[in-house]
Amino acid sequence: MRFSIPDSLAVEWQTAALVLTSILIVTSVAQSFLSYRRLRDFDGPRWAKLSQTWLFHKTLSGGLYLTLADVSRKYGELCLKR
Repeated sequence: MRFSIPDSLAVEWQTAALVLTSILIVTSVAQSFLSYRRLRDFDGPRWAKLSQTWLFHKTLSGGLYLTLADVSRKYGELCLKR
């Protein structure tokens, strides 16, 4: 026995899936924007704004712990990730 879905019902499911996906994308972008917007007043390495190359460099050079200690002294508890 074969079941067939009426065309109108298939269109409704596609529309619902499109709306749900759109809502999830907009919500995700809005959350990211609001999170980073709060941090815009804090200076950081220029290269860090573009990529994580500076983090890779600091890690390889062995100076990451010193950089993180400086940031911790400068901004206090705010910079600690929990």
